[in-house]
Amino acid sequence: MSSKEELSMDELTLKEVLLEILEDHKGLKSFMEDQQQSINDRDQVIKDLITGFEHKFSNIEIVAPKPDLTEVNNTLTTQLTEIHQTLQRKPVPITKQVRFLLFPETNTERYYKITLGRILPWTAVVLMATYLFSLGQQWISDLQSTKEQEIEMNTSARAWNNLYKNANAKDKKILDKLWQKNLQSKK
Repeated sequence: MSSKEELSMDELTLKEVLLEILEDHKGLKSFMEDQQQSINDRDQVIKDLITGFEHKFSNIEIVAPKPDLTEVNNTLTTQLTEIHQTLQRKPVPITKQVRFLLFPETNTERYYKITLGRILPWTAVVLMATYLFSLGQQWISDLQSTKEQEIEMNTSARAWNNLYKNANAKDKKILDKLWQKNLQSKK
């Protein structure tokens, strides 16, 4: 092969490759034009939708209903008439009362709750403590009197025993009779 043939072959190959590239480029260009056209169409649709929404929202008017003030007016008129009537009446003289109430005129439920819930149990505790205190005092005084009697009995018994030891036979008979008489009187 000669260099001319090689060149002509290279030229042919080069032409073919360039033609293929040109065709690919034309195909890509047409594809890109189609894509650009579809993007432009979508943009136009979006712009139309936005202008439609803007147009709709610009025409919207919010109308609030008028408030119904008849109840408020009625309440105000009744209260004002009551105030006016109160002012028209003569002032009531204030009288000072000194009373001792066993039961309240108001808040009776609270009164009974306090009375029955707190005062009565504490009163019972105080009465019980007072009773126990008096029982304790009585027990202490009984204990003291018992001790005094024991001491007195012990003293009397010692004195009797001393007298009986130191007594003669005649006196011992008299003491025995007194002892028997004392035992019979206790029965």
